[in-house]
Amino acid sequence: DEIGNASSIADYLQDRLRKHALENTRLRLSILDLPFSANLTTHQGSLDQTIIMPGKWNGSRYLKIWIRHLVANTHAQQNALPAPRLVALSFDPSSKPFTLQPVPEAHELLTSLVDTYLKGLDAPIGIFPKLSRIAFEKWIKPSPKNRKLPEDQLEVAVAQESAFLLESAQSRNKPLFGPSIDWTEYDRICFGDYFALPDDFISQSRSLWSPFHNAYEPLTLSVSK
Repeated sequence: DEIGNASSIADYLQDRLRKHALENTRLRLSILDLPFSANLTTHQGSLDQTIIMPGKWNGSRYLKIWIRHLVANTHAQQNALPAPRLVALSFDPSSKPFTLQPVPEAHELLTSLVDTYLKGLDAPIGIFPKLSRIAFEKWIKPSPKNRKLPEDQLEVAVAQESAFLLESAQSRNKPLFGPSIDWTEYDRICFGDYFALPDDFISQSRSLWSPFHNAYEPLTLSVSK
């Protein structure tokens, strides 16, 4: 499976690079009146990107890819360039390839992320990429037993996450956030051993991941003949 997946990625990438070679692009942005610079590997003649990661997709990796895409789109908007797209590939067979379409509100979204980062320099902010992604997926994919309107589903998601945390905290044999969530020593220093999610955690998760979800499209790897 892994060998076949790697072979498909190699064939797709070779075909893509034959049409559009890669080059290093240095970008300059202005966010919140602060100057930023970034180096991206883009396809010649555009700001399109192809990113390959070795491991399984998770919240942290999605977020890194999302930021790179927002940077490219923001630069394009500030310099009247064509809106870029991004292709994301993983050697993990369970992590399906996808594309990110152009984001018209990229500057606003990137500004919000930078603002959150700056606030986090003053005090830790409990927006965990992996956990917030799981929470968002629960919100957009309600279980058959809880087929409700999105507004009600928010409450269901909050209740599910709260119950999960409580159960984990009461078990001496499980880490606080369960086996899929790493609660590191850094997290303990910042938030303590028994951190309670804020009441607006699900709405924050939705604000973070909804734009990514809107730009996301599954990709079928194909090679032109």
